[in-house]
Amino acid sequence: MKKYFFIIILLFIITGCEKDPDVVTTQDNLADITLTLENLPIISDTSRYVVWLYFSEASQIKPLKVQVLNITGGNTSITLTADLYYLRRAQNVILTVESANESADSLPGIKILAGEVIANTGQIDINNPLSFNLVPGEITASYTLFTPTDTLDNSPKSGIWFVKYNNGNMTQGLELPPLPGGWRYEGWVEVDGKLISTGAFTSGTGADLSSAYSGTHAQVAFPGEDFLNNAPAGVTFPLDLSGKKVYISIASVRNFFNPSDIKVFTALVPADAQPFTTYNMQLNQVLPKGNFIIDVTL
Repeated sequence: MKKYFFIIILLFIITGCEKDPDVVTTQDNLADITLTLENLPIISDTSRYVVWLYFSEASQIKPLKVQVLNITGGNTSITLTADLYYLRRAQNVILTVESANESADSLPGIKILAGEVIANTGQIDINNPLSFNLVPGEITASYTLFTPTDTLDNSPKSGIWFVKYNNGNMTQGLELPPLPGGWRYEGWVEVDGKLISTGAFTSGTGADLSSAYSGTHAQVAFPGEDFLNNAPAGVTFPLDLSGKKVYISIASVRNFFNPSDIKVFTALVPADAQPFTTYNMQLNQVLPKGNFIIDVTL
């Protein structure tokens, strides 16, 4: 009889004690993370946005997929659930963009936004080192109008090169960090609502990946384009860039969305712009971003 009495007491102690909140057992241990997102590019039908946590465990940082989002882009606010065990150890919240097939994987895909968890809240944006590390104040963009590939040099305002120009000397006009795998920069000129690429590139120095419209002279060793040949339909070359809008974007190599959708720098070329004069671009204030609140008060 004493043996059975002891077992009954032991069961009472076990079931009557408060549950360790860090033990993953039932849905009683689930908690909310509310995520508000703005200005997300519209992704293709075969792509997905996915929310992840980076959490600490045994002195290691590990990824946890929270949820594949049923959104295509734009602005949204959504409340997700995850286990308290992970939410209480969360170090970072990350938004990736992945193909529909990859969104079933257990490791993060191509990161677009990231942020640090501080007191269960935080912001996610393109500035975080886990994303693009585009820190305001540390990145700059400048351009100069001239046409180095034009053999006749008759239309000096028909070329735009992302350089600083001073008395015949050219220096780097783009101070941008290297992008993670799967991403690249691209320059654009807007003509009557039509965007024309100046070429994709991965660094502010060295030629970009396109010379589709340039002349026959050698390009300079910087990103840019002369708009002299092979004009797109509805556009006339040589193109006077005075009064035109110019952009620097971040583009997905895998074409998850339109390559011009994330415009990092913008500029309006002055109507009275002069060739061989350097102009600065402005950091775009309408960029993908978000914030989150983790509710671990249970």
